[in-house]
Amino acid sequence: MAEVIQGMAALERKMSQLQKQGSLKVARAAMAGMAKPLRGAIRRGVNGTQASTRMKSAVRKTIGSSVKKLRVGNGYTMKVGIGVGRSTKAKKIQASKRALGSLSGKGVGISQTNVHWAVLGTGAHSQKTRQERRRKTGASTGSTKDYFRNVVPRAIVAGTDPALKESALKARKVLQKEARKRR
Repeated sequence: MAEVIQGMAALERKMSQLQKQGSLKVARAAMAGMAKPLRGAIRRGVNGTQASTRMKSAVRKTIGSSVKKLRVGNGYTMKVGIGVGRSTKAKKIQASKRALGSLSGKGVGISQTNVHWAVLGTGAHSQKTRQERRRKTGASTGSTKDYFRNVVPRAIVAGTDPALKESALKARKVLQKEARKRR
């Protein structure tokens, strides 16, 4: 059903409302389009490191992106990186299987919750009882090297051009779609 607009003030109000709604949709589409090439660049960066194949595989599984609406005001925010994104049902099942493996004395492996160990590294750790904590002694459990420390910044630099192209493409598609709706 068509809406009747009477008066210049009502027309200006309606035009500004359409502009806000359309621009938010375009912004979200552009961000989502930008995320895919950046994820690929990070994935390629992980493959180029000297870490073991199992470590690379575990870290690649945690690469993700997120586009969320801002809580205050209009707009969206985007995150792309290692350990970013939503935990799916399949990932939760896999994590519970890993946790069961840890009961047998094995480690839990790398997941979204602890991937920062492989990215940032850890210092020397040790298992300690209450008395050993006071004396600063205990059985050494080793440390983790920072295998993936500079992967994300380098990938962002390398993936910026393809990300901007994909972002413009997605924004153009949404703009055309919105223009067709408004005819």
